Amino acid sequence: MRSALLVLLAGVLLTPEAFSSGPGGIKEFTKPGKSAFVVPPGVTTLMVEMYGGGGGGGDGSTVPCNIGAGGGGGGAYTRTVIAVTAGATYTVIVGAGGKGAPFGPMNGGNGGNSQLLPPAGTPVLVSAGGGQGGRAPSGTSGGAGGTGGAKGPATAAISHAGIAGQNGTGVCASSEAVGGAGYSIPSFASPVIFGAGGTGSIDTNPALNGGGNGLPGYVLLSW
Repeated sequence: MRSALLVLLAGVLLTPEAFSSGPGGIKEFTKPGKSAFVVPPGVTTLMVEMYGGGGGGGDGSTVPCNIGAGGGGGGAYTRTVIAVTAGATYTVIVGAGGKGAPFGPMNGGNGGNSQLLPPAGTPVLVSAGGGQGGRAPSGTSGGAGGTGGAKGPATAAISHAGIAGQNGTGVCASSEAVGGAGYSIPSFASPVIFGAGGTGSIDTNPALNGGGNGLPGYVLLSW
């Protein structure tokens, strides 16, 4: 027996029957930043799947010897169904990956939030938070890994916080801190990862340019 799934959003009851005949269209957004999406005629519900951008890795110190910075946090994941207005223009934001810290003990940049905004611009309808940048060392202690991106709104059917980056190791570190894991999208012909945090550096070589960059997020709409 098929179990019933009911989603109540903004006073509109959405059921599996809304998608019983299969999706009528699909559109992905991979470029960080804002894009406009015009809801097709006759469409009143959207399936929204999104991933936040990963945080950049921090950069370590060489005093008194190599001290590792934290890896960037991974972006969050959200998937839900929302009610929309046919013909209206919504704003899709794909979170950018955070910049890795430049050479020297510095924090990595935060990853951007991925969001879907209504025609009026507010409030945020769906979101997946970006990961925090990895932290620089404090004294002789390794830097903390960036926290994972924040979960989406409580109304989301599925929402998971991002995975935190690994903490950097302390005095005389020999290995770099790994960033929070991202997401592999199976629809791509070759493996593509979104929302992963950047690697935290132990700062042994200026040519390596510090911490690794976080990877951007991703948004997929279907109707």
